[in-house]
Amino acid sequence: MNPGYFADTEYIDYFYDGLSPWAMDYLAALQGFPRSDLAGEFHYCELGCGTGLSLCIHAAANPEGRFYGVDLNREHIQRALQTAQAGQLANVTFLEEDFTRLLERDLPRFDVIALHGVYSWVSPAIRRELQGFIAHRLQPGGKVYVSYNALPGWAQQSPIRQIMATHVDGMPGSTLDKVAKGVAHLKLLLEAGAPSLHSSPQVKALVEHILVSDPRYVAHEYFTPFWEPYYFQQVCTDMTRVGLTYLGCLPMPLNYGGFCLPKELQGFFQGLPTREAFETHKDLVLNTVFRRDVYCLRQPPPEPEQPLANVTLASVRAREDFTFHFEVKANAIDLDGVIFPLLADLLAGNRMAVADVLRHETLAAYPPEEIIQGLECLVAAGQLQPVPPGPVPRASGLSALNRHLLERDLATARSVSLACPWIGTGLTLPQADALIVYGIQEAGLDGATGWIEAWGRGHQLELKGADGSGDLERQVRERARHLPLAQLGL
Repeated sequence: MNPGYFADTEYIDYFYDGLSPWAMDYLAALQGFPRSDLAGEFHYCELGCGTGLSLCIHAAANPEGRFYGVDLNREHIQRALQTAQAGQLANVTFLEEDFTRLLERDLPRFDVIALHGVYSWVSPAIRRELQGFIAHRLQPGGKVYVSYNALPGWAQQSPIRQIMATHVDGMPGSTLDKVAKGVAHLKLLLEAGAPSLHSSPQVKALVEHILVSDPRYVAHEYFTPFWEPYYFQQVCTDMTRVGLTYLGCLPMPLNYGGFCLPKELQGFFQGLPTREAFETHKDLVLNTVFRRDVYCLRQPPPEPEQPLANVTLASVRAREDFTFHFEVKANAIDLDGVIFPLLADLLAGNRMAVADVLRHETLAAYPPEEIIQGLECLVAAGQLQPVPPGPVPRASGLSALNRHLLERDLATARSVSLACPWIGTGLTLPQADALIVYGIQEAGLDGATGWIEAWGRGHQLELKGADGSGDLERQVRERARHLPLAQLGL
């Protein structure tokens, strides 16, 4: 067993849409870097894949890709294999393996390597192994996604983690036993009025969040044997050492100072000499707690007339659900140009290559630069998203994986994530919306309400309309107008 991490506690099931290969490819295009050749077969590896939910959803959403998940936790891999088998996924492979032996495996060179959170939770020796794997197994032009606990934001969490971990150090029992004792100790200190836990609303909110969180989440976030947050520059230096170039970060709005930074500082940021300096100062201003960064293995960038021209964008939103107001950190952003409704008219419930958008007759009065800027803003606002190129056959009915996830999670989860090949990633639906999707699949729109009522009785749940009324039929039909039913094959 790898001494750099515990393996007796499963992590929570969670879908991370930031692991989409198309989001990474879009960031490359923004910087004028070559995009990965993902139109046909491609190879994707997630290191520290946990229970494999994100990987299975992306494998189902990208049937041309080959997906590999690696984790040293046997329970994680067994659960991942069960999900893949239930979802009838032939394009995903899970490996129970220590990172120190991974290079001994007969694996392909990858177009994407993803590390979600794991970089902060392993020993320095294991981080070097991860860097070596990237150096040896990443294709030229390939992308690396690495997320990690970030400084300076995590500085206020370090004492909290330290007091819990120190309190249980040397105690007998499993990791979850120690978590329970550590959290109880933290609660005692909070209720006793420990000044450091009441020093700011942010710290107090953090402690209260720990007290109500899933113990499995707390275990992996705060009780790992190795635990280290990083400044952006530290991780960037590690990635540069193995030949990578920084492309950008997720969520998308954080790449635009005009969206995420205070207005009074935007002039200062425009004068910074490098992107690395921009990111370092941005983290200080925003007190960044967690970073999701994307890198590219160096390759001479092309000089296309328009780097985004071959990107395909889409929206699963109905036109009436488009919004041109959004918030990033403390900033309220209004997209008030005439071009934004025109782009929404064109792309609502639709998918188009940017080159086709630029040529569309409804936008003939606008220069390409203004159209591109409008598209970038709508992607940053979450109204559009990068998706696989070319036509994608729409499925007939729910896939085996989506049916399995609904059957497994719907009764107990607040939301359910489903694979959507139409966008090459997953969709996370609130429980009520996921139930409507399931009901329409099983009984059609006309029979969905009766099916949902029967499902509720079978699971001892009282179902009402979203407004609290008893008019479930009206609520089902209203919500169905706003759900991406066609994109899910319904």
